[in-house]
Amino acid sequence: MKKCRITVLKRCEFPDLIKEYAKDGVMPACYIFKEGQEFILDWDSYSMQGIPEGFCTIAWNAISEMIFSALATGKLIEADWVKDSREQILCCPDGLRPVIFKVEAFEED
Repeated sequence: MKKCRITVLKRCEFPDLIKEYAKDGVMPACYIFKEGQEFILDWDSYSMQGIPEGFCTIAWNAISEMIFSALATGKLIEADWVKDSREQILCCPDGLRPVIFKVEAFEED
């Protein structure tokens, strides 16, 4: 069965941008995710619930097409600049404090 693992690699902050663009110049790192946190999906869980419980909807909207690809084909990307077509590094669109994800397609019996 094709599965997909989403691992939170980093929660980033850009203090210079936060100071300039955030209200009051203060904004903590993302509080939804923790580094090392994992989510495992298979086709059934994806089709029945869609977004995993506790997952940020904005981040999900940014990476969900790759999740679909991983579950449907067992691959994420075919490009000469990636080491493995079953892995992709993606991020949420928050430009002040993005979260970086590693998305992996794998198969399990």
